[in-house]
Amino acid sequence: MVGVLVLSHWTVEEILQEYQLTQPQLIGLLTRLDRLRLIDLLPGNRIKVRLARNFSWRKGGPIQRFFEERVQRQFFDSSFLGPGELRLTVHGSISPRANALLQQRMRKLAEELDALAEEDKRLDQRSRAGTTLVIAIRPWELSLFTEFRQRKPDLGKH
Repeated sequence: MVGVLVLSHWTVEEILQEYQLTQPQLIGLLTRLDRLRLIDLLPGNRIKVRLARNFSWRKGGPIQRFFEERVQRQFFDSSFLGPGELRLTVHGSISPRANALLQQRMRKLAEELDALAEEDKRLDQRSRAGTTLVIAIRPWELSLFTEFRQRKPDLGKH
């Protein structure tokens, strides 16, 4: 959870304000991320992310398995009818060439989301909502995050 937050450019102060973690617990978790070389924990508990925003987890690795087992199911447990939500379902018989073109366009859309997130990281954390794009988009938060929040966010159904 802390890894995802720091990859989304949350500060130590913002994490402590929003989640039920003590400063020693948080610093301990950040130290582990520093040892894994995912971040640099700098003086004053500042965080420098070492990963590109658009990095990919190892195929078949523990994070991908966690995503498939928990995140994916929770994400799609929605009608996608709320504010900021949209699910598109389109069917068609296409060639391998058309499939490759669509995959290329999907990657460009992912790059656009990444660029917008980079641009918006300068905004106050409270004016942004964690958003996931899987050719469906909605403000969304994994229940693990919600369980540790001190205050429940108003992001719609979780």
